[in-house]
Amino acid sequence: MLVALCQQYSDLDDADIQLLKKNAECLDNIAELMGADIFIDCCTRDPDMAIVVAQAQPSSVKSLYSSSVIGKFARRSKEPAVLRTLEIGMPTMDMSGVTQEDKSVRQSVSPIKNSSGNVIGVLMVDYFLVF
Repeated sequence: MLVALCQQYSDLDDADIQLLKKNAECLDNIAELMGADIFIDCCTRDPDMAIVVAQAQPSSVKSLYSSSVIGKFARRSKEPAVLRTLEIGMPTMDMSGVTQEDKSVRQSVSPIKNSSGNVIGVLMVDYFLVF
């Protein structure tokens, strides 16, 4: 699914897509370690959107999501941390966002860079928004 989504919505080359796929192989372990939902979002041809290409939910705590959001879009208006990190190539920590299921969350996002240093996607963790 990751490969097909990247090919359909991005201009990433095969090497970049394989790098995202390799990163996705670790998501289940990261979700367990963090006790949180973990995602990889890929850049798209639209500068105001990214697409979720991989997702892992922890088994040790309740997920924030009722179903998979793979193939759904992260829009700048709802998930600014994702687009900020894709654009500037630096982590964005503890920023408010709204999920594809319209839940308010805190998001921390880290860039995934290829061997040339170009940002090709992001690794993201979602937490409940605490008031």
